[in-house]
Amino acid sequence: MAQNVAQYGSSKIPGVPEPSFPNAYSEFDKARLRSYKLYEDLYFTNTEDYKVILRGQDAEGNEQNRPVYIPNAQKIVEGKLGYLCKGFKLTPNKTNTQVDDYITKLLKRENWDLKLRSQNRWKLVRGDSHWYITADENKPEGSRISIHELDPSTFYPIEDDEDRMIGCYIVDEVPLPGGKKGEVCARVQKYWRPTDNDGNLVPDADIKYKSELYETGKWDERNLDAKDLKVISTEEPEKDLPGIKSLPVYRDRNNPPQNGVFGRSELAGLEALIIDVNQMMTDEELTLIMHGLGVFATSAGAPRDSAGNIVPWQISPLTVIEHGTNDKFYRVEGVGSVQPMQDHMKYADSQIQQTVGLSDMALGVVDSATAESGIALQLKLGPTIVSNIEKQDVTKSVLAQMFYDLIRFWLPAFESISDPGEDYDVEITFEDPMPVNREKRFEQLMALWDASLISAKKITEELSKILGFELTEADFKAAIEDKKSMAIATDPLYASMGQDAANAGIQDPNAQNASGGAAGAAGATGA
Repeated sequence: MAQNVAQYGSSKIPGVPEPSFPNAYSEFDKARLRSYKLYEDLYFTNTEDYKVILRGQDAEGNEQNRPVYIPNAQKIVEGKLGYLCKGFKLTPNKTNTQVDDYITKLLKRENWDLKLRSQNRWKLVRGDSHWYITADENKPEGSRISIHELDPSTFYPIEDDEDRMIGCYIVDEVPLPGGKKGEVCARVQKYWRPTDNDGNLVPDADIKYKSELYETGKWDERNLDAKDLKVISTEEPEKDLPGIKSLPVYRDRNNPPQNGVFGRSELAGLEALIIDVNQMMTDEELTLIMHGLGVFATSAGAPRDSAGNIVPWQISPLTVIEHGTNDKFYRVEGVGSVQPMQDHMKYADSQIQQTVGLSDMALGVVDSATAESGIALQLKLGPTIVSNIEKQDVTKSVLAQMFYDLIRFWLPAFESISDPGEDYDVEITFEDPMPVNREKRFEQLMALWDASLISAKKITEELSKILGFELTEADFKAAIEDKKSMAIATDPLYASMGQDAANAGIQDPNAQNASGGAAGAAGATGA
């Protein structure tokens, strides 16, 4: 699939040296890895790849003050993350005890909620987050399969002449066998779909795998001639993965370009604004320092000691500055206000937030009146939630495919759990990210119930969502009967009528229907 390096054009910062990626050969891969590194640095406020200019450097270029960096990138990512893929739920369409139990234990063992949140965070930062399934036959049955977070900088796709992805490499650095301390080489794990002699994919064939060690940068079979490949050793020779019909890497992409294999960072296109805000903040601090401490000028010469040697100026309380009659010594008037800087900085910051659809409310800046108003809440959070819809849909699609493959291929191959068949499926859902006023919602549901406009089943479903614990229809009906019984027990007139009816041998139908009711008990005693 043709890839355009321009996808990562904004990540190339003028004046910043190109970082070295020894295992990336093509220009596209180098640009992709460069963007990952830059956006990670922006998120961590690591200034290795971008620096502000200090106006207060001395003649030798030494920094006189520390630069100021505002963690705008982290604010963007965490603000969007709070409304992305909330309340993950995996629901099978039918019961299969073996499969259901295994998936429940797998998600718990793999710390699924934590991994999903981490993957979504790095999807926003880098533009890509990859899931990776492995299995270890040496582990006890029931715990052989693992789901990993794969660093996308180690992933390189293999494509055929029709731009279909038919395999992938996972490339990382490991210590060089027999080498000196610190020497490394490239470990290349290759997964691929087998093809026939004409280059066509073999239908329903098992995925192939091998693992080899190469000299750093001498592994890329896609771009290098065979004579330029430098294999050091083979860790695992070529073999089939019995029963595995799909590649074990699942790519979740953020805002991918059309037909793109990789996504784009949520910070892409904002690099200049983020750096500009940091520059303005640094300049403002220097302005305040210079305005507070002052800059002085004199037409007199430098101060000297009794021997005539030049000594440093001493400008402080309780000191006296001497100069000649015609000499001048005065404070230089500078900027009287930093308000223009503040206005400019606020404008730049607002442009950053508007570009990514991040509202003040998503960052926790909200008044109680707005929070209480449903319409105002939707208007405020709407841009954030809408901008996350596509990201969430991509994640849902990727996870649905991963769990389909896990159930169909990996469980039968490694855990002796039979394929439940095509009629068994799981649905991936997420909660509505819009905050709910629980008290008002509860009142609305109760009003609907009192007006007989909602069923017991539906009201228990909705109450479970807003209260945070599971209620069933049976629980709701039992509660109604309990309430009815309590009302009967606390009504002395009704109880007296029930006793009189019981003494007269008249059966009270309401007492019979009220489970555990006082009148019913009295009637039974009288009988």
